[in-house]
This record gives sequence, structure tokens and C-alpha cells, in this order.
Amino acid sequence: ITVLDLSHYPPKRLASVAAPAGMIGPPDAVAVARDSSFAIVTTPQKINPADPAKLILDGTGTVLDLANPRNPKIVQTIHAGPGASGVSINRAGTLALVASTGDDSVTAFSIAHMHLTQIGKITLASGASPTDVVFAPDGKNAYVSEHGNKGSKLEILAVDHAKVADTGQSIVTGRGPYGAAITPNGKYLVNTNTGGAIPAPAAGAAPGGAGTPVRRGGTVTLVDLKTRQLLYSVEVGGISEHVAL
Repeated sequence: ITVLDLSHYPPKRLASVAAPAGMIGPPDAVAVARDSSFAIVTTPQKINPADPAKLILDGTGTVLDLANPRNPKIVQTIHAGPGASGVSINRAGTLALVASTGDDSVTAFSIAHMHLTQIGKITLASGASPTDVVFAPDGKNAYVSEHGNKGSKLEILAVDHAKVADTGQSIVTGRGPYGAAITPNGKYLVNTNTGGAIPAPAAGAAPGGAGTPVRRGGTVTLVDLKTRQLLYSVEVGGISEHVAL
């Protein structure tokens, strides 16, 4: 894991620390506390000890002390579900959520003095394969990108202090939602869909009939979080994975 100084161009490498990290997986597998004092890095895969040429799912995460960015220190190893991928820390720095593709779950951790303690686990529908989870700025909700074929939606979680629960409500943005980010004012969510847009019904087609051809290029979509309505969908080409604001 490498720490970069982005105040320079090109970015300057400050330090590296030996810790597990995924070669393949969502690029949102790193979360940094708002005050930059620590970070959490998840590990979606690891080398299969029985066959080093293959990867298997992993479910670990590493907590890094970044008080001195030139000398990052590993202070804890955590365990979430297999395929631990997207990770998010709330603005208060008191709660972390980890989405795991292997068991269709989101694991909740409380945070105190850079130490994480598991306090709950939300099991989503089978086949949801969540790749990312993001907190709303007010900390009252979190949104899970369900990338799997049996998910393909943003699942809404309710957050009440240390209690996290699935509301059973969701937002459909496209095929295979992958990464997500919320605007600082909390009004909008921007996310990627690796499989592109949901096809619109063909003009005059009967319900359940064939729609317009599906575009396979990835899309970026904008959601109004107050109305929970999809506002815009823009094709960006290729397999769109993550988005940052």
C-alpha cells in the first residue's frame, strides 16, 4: 500500500507499507478518514495457496495509522465477508461499512481510536454481489451498489447511530451498478453501471414486450436522493467502474 502526496504534480510517493491488497477488484477498496488520520484498505482476493496461479476470495481489511504519512503503520487487521470490496467511513469517523461480494453482505464496524469492532452484518438478497457502499453526508443512510445479476440496483440502508438496517427500498440506475459517490451537500448520488442503461420500452409495446436494443457501454448516472429518482444517464464507454467527486 503506497501513500501519495497529491499536492505535487506528478504525485509524489511518500511511503509504502507491506499489507494485503487486491489485484482485481473495485478501486473504491480504500477509505480515508475525513481528518486523514487513518485509512481502511480491503482485500477482495488473495493467491490460492493450493494453486498460486489462481486467485480466491479474501475477506480481510487493514487499518493504517496515517498520523505520519511518511511512516504509515498497520494497527489492525479486520475480517468482513469473502470478497470484501467497497469500504466507507462516515463523516464522524465512528462507523465503517464493508461490502462483500462473496456472501452478499455489508458488515458494520464501530470505530474508536483507530480500532474497529464488528457490530453487525446485513445480509442482502442472494446474488446481490455488492461491490460498493457509501454513506450519505448526514450519516442517516447508506447506499449499496448491488452489482450481481439478481441485484442490479442501489439498496438503501438506514443508519441510526451504531444500528444499520436494510430498509428494503432501492433505486434502479442501470445494469450492474458498481461504484458510487455522493455530492458533499447530500443532494445527489453519482454511480457507474458496468452493463449500461436499462432499455426503455419500445413505443407502443405491450407491458413485458421487447424494448429498445441494450447498449453495452458503461454508464454514469445521477440520482436525486430526496425523490430517489434517476435524473440523468450518460454512456461513457467500456466498463465503467468507479467515480470520484
